[in-house]
Amino acid sequence: MSTLSFVERVELEFSGNHFSHALCLEDVDNDGLNELAIGNVVGTLAVFKSVESSKPWKSCTDLGNLTCVGAGDLFNISKNVLIAISAEGDCYIFDFTDVSKEVGTILPLCVKQITPNVKAMEIADLGCCGQHDLFVGLTDRNVKSYRWKQATGDPVTDGPLEGSLVLQQSFHFVGQVGSLSVGYTSGGDKRLLISQPGGTYIPVCADGSSSNSDRLIQLMTVGNPMRSQPEAPTEVVAGISDGSDSPASTVATASLDTVRFLKDDQKQWELCLEHSFFTIGKLKILANGSDSIVVCSWDGLTYVIDHNKSFVRFQFEENVCAFHAGQYGIGTNRSCLVYTTFSNRILVYYNIQLKSMSPSNLLIAMSKEDVPHDIKERLSKLDAVEKRKLLSQCLYGPSS
Repeated sequence: MSTLSFVERVELEFSGNHFSHALCLEDVDNDGLNELAIGNVVGTLAVFKSVESSKPWKSCTDLGNLTCVGAGDLFNISKNVLIAISAEGDCYIFDFTDVSKEVGTILPLCVKQITPNVKAMEIADLGCCGQHDLFVGLTDRNVKSYRWKQATGDPVTDGPLEGSLVLQQSFHFVGQVGSLSVGYTSGGDKRLLISQPGGTYIPVCADGSSSNSDRLIQLMTVGNPMRSQPEAPTEVVAGISDGSDSPASTVATASLDTVRFLKDDQKQWELCLEHSFFTIGKLKILANGSDSIVVCSWDGLTYVIDHNKSFVRFQFEENVCAFHAGQYGIGTNRSCLVYTTFSNRILVYYNIQLKSMSPSNLLIAMSKEDVPHDIKERLSKLDAVEKRKLLSQCLYGPSS
């Protein structure tokens, strides 16, 4: 098993416990670079920008017990807004476009009431009709979708908002909702995946047989629950790319110590590891441009797994309160691992690119890698036995 040692990181200042879904990496100010947004259980929302300062770029307080933080084009005007949802059902909407670049506070653009006890959220246009919906997963095994409606029917302007979040549809599930994730079918159709206990999930997608593109339907459960732990909580991540131009129809789930990898809803492989994982994500960490699966346990042990079931691991130094894998704006959007701790620290590891996770033959690599011409010429005169002897002496000393 290969073990990584990431060293380039930045530490950010943020206090208070928080839920794992109250952390996101999104472009909240629409400048092309992602920011880090996080909310805690005492109602503080902080947004960090780049690594020039360890302090938040913008912050807001007294928002209640924040359970979810995310961003997206909620107003359907091709502009992201930041959304923070409290356990009481208060949905705070923030617009960071054209705000001051100086460090300071920010107030919500508006506050709307939705159903309480939200634990997960996604913003998506499942019908591909230009209308984004806010999907929320609840602790009572329901998922509901809301859509922004202007009171006057006019487009959203820069002035005060007169509108509301209108309930569109509601879905009830037998098992507890773990997380939500947006992905695609092999045909390119967008869908929302809702994780269910035991390593399973249920897709929700637009009803292709209906003339109403807004109507969503709930499909059958995908996968069989784990025999040993059929009620184990599950996290899901969809839209995993293999680096090609084909639709990203790959899905991965994490349930206790088991990671499942599915393509077109068919299980490709299952990997049982030695730790229980509380979160799963995807990240472009390999040179081939494909997405890798990233899972993290409460003690900070992190596994990075590729499509071929090869994996490496990284041991974070503390117990973890929340974890997120994504792109963070450091000059450009760079793949990062974000850890938050119980000692009021946020650690962002940002130089984590890998060439490959598959084992490689050093003898073959010597002939392929860009080495100085004189060394390469000398190596070409050695046969296979002499090369092995030379490598053994370089690695283990002359007496080997």
